[in-house]
Amino acid sequence: MEGSRSALPSVLDPDMDVDAKVFYWKYGKDYPSATFEQWDAAYNEYKDFYAKYHQDNPGATTNCYEEYLKTKQVTPSKRKFENEISTQAHKRQFERPYSDPTQMRRYFMDKLDEIVRTWDPREQYAPMTAIVQSSGVGKSRIIREVAQERYVFYCCLRPSLSTGFPPRSAIADELLSDEARNCKSYVAYLLACMQVFVDIMQQHSQLISPAAWFDWHVFGTPINENSSSSHDYWIRVRTYLHEHTVRLTNVEQFPMELLVMARKLARVLKASKDPEARIVFVFDEARNINTPRCNGDVHNHFYWLRYALRMLPSHNSGANGEDTFTAAVFLDTSSRVGDFVPPALQDPSARIAQNNLDVFSPFYLVSTFDSLADRAPVDSLATATKEDRLISLGRPLWKTIYDSATAPQADTIALAIYKIMCTNEVLTADKLTLEQTLAILSPRIALDVNPSLRINTALIADHMRVCIHITPERESVLSAVPSEPILAEASAQLMHRQGYLESILSFLAVSLRYGIVDAGYRGELVAQLLVLLAIDHVSTRRGSMPYSRVVTVSAFLSELLGVNCANLDTIMDTVAKDRLMRGEIFLTHFVRPTYKKPNRATLYEFAIRGAGIFSKRYSEAVDLIIPVVLPPDTAESSLTVRPNKTITIPLERISFILVQVKNRKKQKIGEQSRSHLAPQKLGLIDSSTTIPYGALWMELGILQNTAQEMLSGCGVHHPVERTQLGLKIIGLNTNVYPCIADDSYNRGIAKLLVKILQSWPEPAQLASGDAYATEAVKSILRLQYLQD
Repeated sequence: MEGSRSALPSVLDPDMDVDAKVFYWKYGKDYPSATFEQWDAAYNEYKDFYAKYHQDNPGATTNCYEEYLKTKQVTPSKRKFENEISTQAHKRQFERPYSDPTQMRRYFMDKLDEIVRTWDPREQYAPMTAIVQSSGVGKSRIIREVAQERYVFYCCLRPSLSTGFPPRSAIADELLSDEARNCKSYVAYLLACMQVFVDIMQQHSQLISPAAWFDWHVFGTPINENSSSSHDYWIRVRTYLHEHTVRLTNVEQFPMELLVMARKLARVLKASKDPEARIVFVFDEARNINTPRCNGDVHNHFYWLRYALRMLPSHNSGANGEDTFTAAVFLDTSSRVGDFVPPALQDPSARIAQNNLDVFSPFYLVSTFDSLADRAPVDSLATATKEDRLISLGRPLWKTIYDSATAPQADTIALAIYKIMCTNEVLTADKLTLEQTLAILSPRIALDVNPSLRINTALIADHMRVCIHITPERESVLSAVPSEPILAEASAQLMHRQGYLESILSFLAVSLRYGIVDAGYRGELVAQLLVLLAIDHVSTRRGSMPYSRVVTVSAFLSELLGVNCANLDTIMDTVAKDRLMRGEIFLTHFVRPTYKKPNRATLYEFAIRGAGIFSKRYSEAVDLIIPVVLPPDTAESSLTVRPNKTITIPLERISFILVQVKNRKKQKIGEQSRSHLAPQKLGLIDSSTTIPYGALWMELGILQNTAQEMLSGCGVHHPVERTQLGLKIIGLNTNVYPCIADDSYNRGIAKLLVKILQSWPEPAQLASGDAYATEAVKSILRLQYLQD
């Protein structure tokens, strides 16, 4: 790649010409999450566009770069809008009181203390860690909370002219320059930060608190009426940086230089009655320091910075009790787990593998979800679907944007779509990537992505999946998608764009076939999609959140199956059936719980978040549960069951639709499976309770009818009791499920769903199209294919 990501052009030609540095600077600002491969591809595309544009428009004075962006369906105002709402949100996130119900701050501080106390250069490579998690959880805010008790030297390395928050540090240009690709430059930076700290502490008669220190040099908040500006801090750091760069010559002296400076810092703090010299170097937006090597360099900036951190003294290196406690933290939104804490065999430093050195584990359990949730009682699904309430659920980013944006609902949804897609472009369906299609599906249906694949870390870094666990060797990352109604709404809007659903399902089939997504639950995945598509079609499609709406059971079943269930001839009690048909559903996504037997209080919690239940693995009883809120019963008494004050809908009104899914081709549903859908056996109600509910048996795998099977379609299934509406649905086509019929937006959905049902990572099929490869696989796995 030509140029440096941080390089600023000396003169900005309004037409940009085809200078690589200028293009990368502009494109990096417009697409901050783009990879370097995407940058290079875009630059090559732009050069061709530039040549053709000026050939077709000789003498044109138009800004060619902006004309190029129009072909990408992106406008400057759109990019500015995304930057503005994100910056406003981050500013407000720093301003509001910190909500920490799980005591995460203390847990992270204990982790930092463990690093500085156990750091031994014979055991670990460097006293550093990384905060790794997807966007919007408040990683930078954690650092400010750390700064309430630790002295933090904060440096933000976001791109030049970025409008993000916290702002780019003034020293970033020096740290990211080509001249800084060496250990000496970063040792000089560490020395300069500590020396400025010592100078300023000695100038003040009273101890500067960690919080005051942080707010002064990061945000410019005055320490006192006589304090200088934060700009003065960076001037001093830059001055000392240059002095140390000139003075330092022998790399073997670097550790002693850092030790001597750390002792000075420790003495200053102890003189101010601070019991320990605890300091933390923080590098935010750190992806910009981990850029690929260029200009013939063997190593990048991150390699040399980490090497400099290795030379920091351990806490017991001091003399006369002058202990130092020093650590470093890297954080970034769009970096992969392995960028800052790679597996040992992939580490750029040979010392780690050769000397069997360890690295400190990254911190990823950022438990800020629902920290800003609206806790007001929910007495109906109408209350549950209020937009301001839904936006408050999930990561704090959504509520923060909602409170700071000029058009709260629209701005929040727009940013949620941007976060899922990781691009400002409005892509046509044929331009979608595998990562984008999985990112669109993930907030709505329960997808298990292979934890050992690199695509999993890409989904965390760029597409809002959440890191749940990292193995000690850092070779496997487990991810999940929490219940976030705002992401489910954004996902629904994306699914119903022109042609998107067709591309999404095609990629899902490929993912199942090649083991990217767990293929063991193909039938359940299809059933979730069928249910959600039917709900989506009932929605009014008006407003900024058109798919987060309440629908009746009658409307849902009619859309799903194309029949008026109220007119079906069943033995179900007429009053009970009428009450069930008038029941309400709020459903935008499915979540898989860890327990087998949810109760009705649990169903209430799912219902008010717009969530359905995808049953625990290996559950034999039921596959899906759709919560339903029944209308009040005329016989309902004052003795309503409310387990606690937060549940304001009587539990007698919480019902459900139970769904059992089969992907078999011929087997009938027997009495055993019918009894499995008895709610008493599932623990939803006790034997003395009667409540109207629905039960669906979905035989998806029977694609061709036989004399032994009933005709493809929907029919009444003999219920277990008179309060059950039992429906048996056989087949998977548009006659059975009219909600997947072709329309002006998507075609061939039924065939794609069938393809998903049949997608399985079978070895011989993976070699289809290559006769030799197919036969070779069968030869290797002889017993598996003995009867083929």
